[in-house]
Amino acid sequence: MWRPSPGTVYPTLSQLEDEGLITLDRLDGRKTATLTDQGRAYIEENRAQLGEPWTDVAGDVRAENRTLASVIAQVGMAASTVALHGTPEQATQAAEILEQTRQKLYGLMAQPKVPEQPAAQENSGGPPDPTA
Repeated sequence: MWRPSPGTVYPTLSQLEDEGLITLDRLDGRKTATLTDQGRAYIEENRAQLGEPWTDVAGDVRAENRTLASVIAQVGMAASTVALHGTPEQATQAAEILEQTRQKLYGLMAQPKVPEQPAAQENSGGPPDPTA
């Protein structure tokens, strides 16, 4: 999956701002971009050419991977909560849980990949196919 980097995002945002299509502001210490009226007009005029970028990107990602990414994010938030607000003992237990999880994930990847088998076909009465 493609992930934008700051080295591509910020120059693009600056260019869009220079063209008057967005405004950049700071909100709670973070840069935010807002479409200008000119930017909204540009999108409406070019909607067919622009398409739906988030839909296009999501279509390249299997549903299982989106689910896994969501769970990874949730685990990260839970671990951060323990790190910020937990006791030292809770932090130690959390580290142990995460270490066990890491080992299990690598163990999972060490298992041989079994290709999906097509649905069984009825035997035609002839000899078994040695390539099946």
